Amino acid sequence: MVMDSVWPYISIFVMAATPWLEILLVIPIGAGMGLHPLWVGVLSFLGNYLPLFVIFFVQRYLQPFYLPWYRRFASRRRKLQLGEGTEQPAESGYPEADEALAYFGTGADALVQKNRPSRKERAVAVLQRYGIPGLAFSAPLITGVHLAAVIAIMLNTDRRKTAAWMGLSLAVWTLALTALSFYGARWIGSALGS
Repeated sequence: MVMDSVWPYISIFVMAATPWLEILLVIPIGAGMGLHPLWVGVLSFLGNYLPLFVIFFVQRYLQPFYLPWYRRFASRRRKLQLGEGTEQPAESGYPEADEALAYFGTGADALVQKNRPSRKERAVAVLQRYGIPGLAFSAPLITGVHLAAVIAIMLNTDRRKTAAWMGLSLAVWTLALTALSFYGARWIGSALGS
């Protein structure tokens, strides 16, 4: 009997920890399931925040192993994108950003040619323009918190600042979404007369 009431909360935590299911989806799902708002908020926050530490651990301790491979891969990809006999795109002055754009997509010239930049390209642009706070608060909308953290650490931002801003951002988003979802579900229920 107790496990029947625990499984929905465990599923909320697991869904929040899944990189493609952000709190923008998980909290309204919890509200729709009729779960307690406090526990949905807390478990959604923890499920989204705790994987960031795994990402930071992997980056810190495995970087010496994957960085040489990544640089060779980015160099080959840049050469393939440019083709033979074309000029190199102008560099932005931020070597990490140029590497990330080479890995995630093409330079600024191709961004203008595309109809819509990819989520990764938008995240890099937000980080360059607004810094870690801007990326952290826009992450649930443009890329998801996990991918935003990966992009931030690939661009050599401070892990502690990134973790702090991502945590603050997640707390604000969680509070707002929990309130909106549960009051919205209550309002819809009263409007439908149930």
